Amino acid sequence: MLFWILRILLLFILLVILVWVAGYIYSNDFSVQTKSLKDFNNRKILVIFPHADDEALSAGGVLSKLAGNGANLRWIILTKGEKGTPNGEINESLKQIRIDESRHTAEILHVDSVIQGDFPDGGLNSADKKLNQYIEQQIDDFKPDLVLTYDLSGLYGHPDHIAASEITTRIISNRPKTQLWYVSFPKRILATITLPTHMAEDVNFMNRRMNPTHKIWVGLRGIWNKIRISYVYESQGGSSSKNMPVKFIPFWFYISLTPFEYFYEVK
Repeated sequence: MLFWILRILLLFILLVILVWVAGYIYSNDFSVQTKSLKDFNNRKILVIFPHADDEALSAGGVLSKLAGNGANLRWIILTKGEKGTPNGEINESLKQIRIDESRHTAEILHVDSVIQGDFPDGGLNSADKKLNQYIEQQIDDFKPDLVLTYDLSGLYGHPDHIAASEITTRIISNRPKTQLWYVSFPKRILATITLPTHMAEDVNFMNRRMNPTHKIWVGLRGIWNKIRISYVYESQGGSSSKNMPVKFIPFWFYISLTPFEYFYEVK
């Protein structure tokens, strides 16, 4: 009896390994150049996203690695995420919850400072002038060597993502000494997962999506910290298995398939 139990267990382990290897090969684009972060050791890195949790899957591993290399990280969150509800309705009590979640995430990633804005969630377009002044002031104050944000498609057309990207891109275009990277993903991942594209106001947003120019190896520590911070955001469902093709597979397994994070370098 014990022999059969051990045999079944071994077969199960082998099956999991085979599934992982197949998922790893499928999920990663090996045609994209792998780039080192050594040029950013002990440098200033500014992260600009509209919402807490925007960084989790797009750049969490790289932020963890940069912090481990001695980089000075500053993370700007433009809204308090009061519309982060299933139906998109405003819930003022979410503000403090999401602030606490982002602080916990910053502790895990060892981000030096978190700047919490209070622009209207879902309404960054209406605050264009004030938002431009705010982001410009933050950039001029910190003088970053590298800025990370969404691309001009906002990944899935979210108006807040697009507004943040457009303003940041416009400002950085006048600062040639500062590098700008858009977070990006391999085409096959974007084709496989379910994104909330119903939030898009521009039906042609995908025409502005940028394919990655390089990828960064985040390693085991980066993967582990990405898993940790993904589950920190309990107000947003904790994990995002609902967006994955096979719902019963735990979300941490999907994260483990992607030890790379992808970016588009804006020239």
